Amino acid sequence: MKHFFSAALFALLALCGASSALAVPTLSYAGPASVTAGEQFELGILVDDISDLYAYNLSVRYAPGAMRFVSQQEGGFLQGAGTTFFIEGAVDEAGGIVSFTGASLIGAVPGADGGGVLFTLTFAALAVADQTLVAFSLEDALFLNASLEEIGMTMAPNFSVRIVNPDTGEVPEPAVPVLLLAGAVALAVGRRRPGWRATCRAV
Repeated sequence: MKHFFSAALFALLALCGASSALAVPTLSYAGPASVTAGEQFELGILVDDISDLYAYNLSVRYAPGAMRFVSQQEGGFLQGAGTTFFIEGAVDEAGGIVSFTGASLIGAVPGADGGGVLFTLTFAALAVADQTLVAFSLEDALFLNASLEEIGMTMAPNFSVRIVNPDTGEVPEPAVPVLLLAGAVALAVGRRRPGWRATCRAV
């Protein structure tokens, strides 16, 4: 019986170790499901289940007819492992791509472990057809560990944002017959109140 439990424990530990070894780092997005045309919003690029991340670069594609690029900013994940050097990606507004945004740790330090935000892009939603669904995608992923060896990554599916046209809230102007009726009522009231008419003439 003792040997049976030892064998079972060994098998369980081996299984757990195999599961950990099979875990592959993943890239994903964090952003709103919908935005109003004219508003700005942030799209975060996240990494999960990574070990010893020392440097990376990544490109993000977007729909140029529906989105306008505003800015980019480094996230806190790699900074948690030490001093970093952040490289802003080259922006091609016509082509709809932010190319090779990246960052690297500085010096002989271990890479970052775990998960978090790599960087954030800010966009402005443009006026398009109501309920237009636009997609973002990732390209050119290169991730290196502290030994400058490439880390295999799994890309998340494209991320979509729905653009909703704003409700202007404008009150429509009254029709001409309504204006004429209002003027007639005011004139009738004035005729019945001479004092009011005199006051108006004095003003």
